[in-house]
Amino acid sequence: MSRLYDPSGEPWNTGAATCMLPSAFNYFFVRAQFEAGRPTLSLMDTGAPVTILGCRLADMAGVKGTGRVTDLDIVWASYSGRMGRCALKIEGDIWGDDLILQADIVVVDGWDRYPILGLKGVLDSIRFALDQPQNKSSKGVLMFAPLA
Repeated sequence: MSRLYDPSGEPWNTGAATCMLPSAFNYFFVRAQFEAGRPTLSLMDTGAPVTILGCRLADMAGVKGTGRVTDLDIVWASYSGRMGRCALKIEGDIWGDDLILQADIVVVDGWDRYPILGLKGVLDSIRFALDQPQNKSSKGVLMFAPLA
């Protein structure tokens, strides 16, 4: 399944991408491209308040954190970062259009984990649904559309 329809028969999503669903966890990964960088495995986390990008990856993509400094208290540590904005693309590699939007991000020095696609500035500007195959494969389908 990669195309959904609302009750009136109108298309619900504009694209679909491969996602990785680790079976033991409540999160999933997609390939996301920040600005001019290359696509990188990114964690979509509906519990994360913001989108986090490490300085090294941000530098490679040409993304600058130029806004105010903000402190982040994450389960395992505390970090400081600068607010920023950049183009974000999730490729519709299964079906349809790519998802392209302007994302609010926090560029964090010392962040060496996957980029996190969080609620504010990314997930709150799209609608999405997940489909995991019957065989419980670690690969699933992320169906998406920008919010109007």
